[in-house]
Amino acid sequence: MNRFAGLLVLFIIASFPQILWGLRTFVVRDFGNFSYPLAHYLRECFWRGEIPLWNPLNDCGLPFLAQWNTQALYPPALFYLILPLSWSLGVFCLLHLFWGGLGMFLLARHWTQNHFAAAFAGVVFAFNGLMLNSVVWPATIAGLAWMPWVVWLVDRAWREGGKTLVLAVFAGALQMLSGAVEPIALTWILLGTLGLIEFIRGKIPRTKIALRAPLIVLLISGLSAAQLLPFLDLASHSNRQDALYQGSQWPMPVTGWFNFLAPLFHYQSSGDGYYLQIGQFWTISYYVGVVVVALAVWSVFRVKSFRVWALAVLTIMCLVLALGEGTPIYGWLCLHVKAISSMRFPIKFVVLPVFALPLLAAWGLAKRPPTGPRQWLLFWIVPVILTAVIIGIAHQYRVPNDDYHATLLNALFRLAFLTAIVTALFLLSRTPQPRPLQLLVLSLVWLDLYLHLPQPPTTVPATYSTPFERKVTLPAPGNSRAMIPGEALHTLIFASDPDATHNYLFQRFSLFSDCNR
Repeated sequence: MNRFAGLLVLFIIASFPQILWGLRTFVVRDFGNFSYPLAHYLRECFWRGEIPLWNPLNDCGLPFLAQWNTQALYPPALFYLILPLSWSLGVFCLLHLFWGGLGMFLLARHWTQNHFAAAFAGVVFAFNGLMLNSVVWPATIAGLAWMPWVVWLVDRAWREGGKTLVLAVFAGALQMLSGAVEPIALTWILLGTLGLIEFIRGKIPRTKIALRAPLIVLLISGLSAAQLLPFLDLASHSNRQDALYQGSQWPMPVTGWFNFLAPLFHYQSSGDGYYLQIGQFWTISYYVGVVVVALAVWSVFRVKSFRVWALAVLTIMCLVLALGEGTPIYGWLCLHVKAISSMRFPIKFVVLPVFALPLLAAWGLAKRPPTGPRQWLLFWIVPVILTAVIIGIAHQYRVPNDDYHATLLNALFRLAFLTAIVTALFLLSRTPQPRPLQLLVLSLVWLDLYLHLPQPPTTVPATYSTPFERKVTLPAPGNSRAMIPGEALHTLIFASDPDATHNYLFQRFSLFSDCNR
């Protein structure tokens, strides 16, 4: 574990050196306009000794603690509440990137009993497109980071009890307090499925599962009650069931499955240099690597394990639901399950597939990897053919603002990485000294994930995120305040500058979104 942790640290340092050294800070998308202002207000309340129940700075005032994703009661948030915020908030997100990769390593090792397969899964989970995108949301990256820890410890707790049960409750409570609603819900859907299968199989005494599983849930709920009860009260009075929130907003496109092989398929370039999926703007990417998808499919057909089949079924179900109203199943579930209709963006169902695919790939590597040149050739050529078909579809059926040449070039690079990784895995299966090749495979996987999308400027100098000097007092009865007209707000939403620094300064001086601090 220590060697993998060290390797993960090296990959993170190589990926985000300026964030770690405090020279720059994240800013793009919601980090500068939402996450940083929330953290700044929480920090102000902390140093004033106030419980942040209410936020007076937005609209006519908003609940703060009850929003849940504000992390008002998340203990690790003390890291950015105490240390300089322009440095610590970005590092806080990167620490969770590390924590998620380490947790996935432990979970995969527990299930596969193979250190290399576990390290493979850990690198994939830490650097997949969804995790890299989620560093702009402290709550989301924290919830995702705790996901493998909760699954690993709860899966052990209902078998072993004792100290493991305490650790499972501790991890579950921390994930619950992180504020990532959808990752938390999908974590417990997965655990509920696995627990039910274990109960039916009967290989673990059913009385242990029947007693320990509810006890874990009860203890986690009790430890998180100070956060959950205000949130549930807010949800009961919210307008999430109104017409404004009904329907499938930002679903995965019907061709969204293609992006697991060709990340830029039907993407459009934004004004600030980003490529965004047409019709879906929650996550820039959910790419996990072509070789990971190939290994996951391989393991479904080659590995006989209830966990593999359960992960595969849940992955397919969530990928279907992520299509939103593009599939009739989603509409039917929305009518019968209120929680699903309250989920504003169906694309968030992709969280569970992104979690499951590295585990399925680890099973394939550990238990039944391809053997012999013919199997390795088949393993390589099938995704190559599928990617070629996707490239052909992209050429034949272009959409407005779609950059076909960028799609083609990106897909060819993905196939180059696939070829290099498969070659290394083939050589690894035939060498008596595997460690150098294992390191090569993990490095290639990291590079493929880190470079799978164009890298525009995503940061600004750390000093640009610090609060401006105020010439007005905070909102109070009898004091006026700035309110942006609707026309100006519309202009600010769609105006962008390729220079991230200029873009953020423009938004801050205009008091855009939450940039009123």
